[in-house]
Amino acid sequence: MLKEIVNHNIIENPLLSVWVITYNHELFIEDAIQSILNQQISIPYEIIISDDCSIDGTTNICKKLQEKFPNIIRLFVSNTNRGYETNFFDTFSKCRGTYIAMLEGDDYWCENRQIEEQISCLEHDNAISGVCGNFYIKDEQNNTFLPFYTELPWGKDVLPIEDLLKVWTIHINTLVFRKSMLDTSVLIQETKCADIALAILLAEKAPIKYINKMYAVWRKHSNGFSNLLTKDIKTIYRHKKTYLDFFNQLYDYKYDKVIRAQFQWDYEDWFVKLKQNFEIKSSFDFLVCFFLKEYYKSPRGLKNKMVFLFPSIYNIYLKLFKQN
Repeated sequence: MLKEIVNHNIIENPLLSVWVITYNHELFIEDAIQSILNQQISIPYEIIISDDCSIDGTTNICKKLQEKFPNIIRLFVSNTNRGYETNFFDTFSKCRGTYIAMLEGDDYWCENRQIEEQISCLEHDNAISGVCGNFYIKDEQNNTFLPFYTELPWGKDVLPIEDLLKVWTIHINTLVFRKSMLDTSVLIQETKCADIALAILLAEKAPIKYINKMYAVWRKHSNGFSNLLTKDIKTIYRHKKTYLDFFNQLYDYKYDKVIRAQFQWDYEDWFVKLKQNFEIKSSFDFLVCFFLKEYYKSPRGLKNKMVFLFPSIYNIYLKLFKQN
């Protein structure tokens, strides 16, 4: 159960909600919250912190920050660990603002005027659902600090859903979006790769604008959720297939061609990696990859597959029976 630590002094009618989820981020959470407080924001805003039953000192740090900034910070603490995805989705229901900005508890913002800039962009352009930017990757183990993008993603500054269905493009720590375009009932159904699912859902309503500025620092560390996930390529592709299949059905196969092309690329990539480092124990995965990469090369439906696989026979059929 998610319980709010009672706060009677919170600001009313915030225009912006800053969504923060955290779990065992004792070393990082204060930096994250301070980077929000350092923002030069002229509009009324709130910070929603959702602590998923941390077992280190995270909760105490959050409570002290709430006591220090009682008119801004709302703190919710779960009495059981519900997991990243559940905490991710449920926290949106606590946000009261017209706009939602996102920041995970082990990362931080690095540009003090970014939120004002992003909200200004949203208020002047009703044709977009959100605004995102570039970010640094800070590898805590290797002590490196590098920008993620060196040029515009997909060579453009407006990202439609077709681009976001392909690969991970937007980091949620740089994202500010319109709450009115968020359908949490849909998100709750999809519980894999929550950050990507969120971006796809928003982009289906309207494209997301990209601003080529450094907005956030994404820490890579041993206990980070994404770092633990990316160690297993099989899990990555399984989760990716789950959420892409979900959206393909949700949007009545409107983007089927894009999604199938991405599946084909993914399984081709995995197949090559398995081939380069072949082991007996990976034989089943090797065969599955081979089958799936070939399967997704062809279009959906038996008739379309036959046309794709045997084009010369289909051309003869057209000449003989479809001349008129």
